[in-house]
Amino acid sequence: MRSHQLVKYAVLGTLLAAGRPLSLGELGRQMRASRPIDDVAGMLTPKRLSDLLRAQVHMGRARRVDRGWYVAVPSGMSRTSRWRYRSWEQRFDEFVGARN
Repeated sequence: MRSHQLVKYAVLGTLLAAGRPLSLGELGRQMRASRPIDDVAGMLTPKRLSDLLRAQVHMGRARRVDRGWYVAVPSGMSRTSRWRYRSWEQRFDEFVGARN
């Protein structure tokens, strides 16, 4: 797994877990509260998160509800993908363990 895949999993997993719209700032804070993702993936700025989410909106996995606010669209993901995104912390731990 590459770090950009890990970031995608973390973003979508955090949105799925929230079950409500999150601002870019809140999304970043929730991911950092769970794991030190900036250490692995580089600084997750709001710009970087919005770029990633723009692609996910295009794919139908997320929806933009307002400027800087996004919500997950579970019906736009397969059951396996939802499971994969929700288990991003486990994948993060495996990724960090493999690097050390």
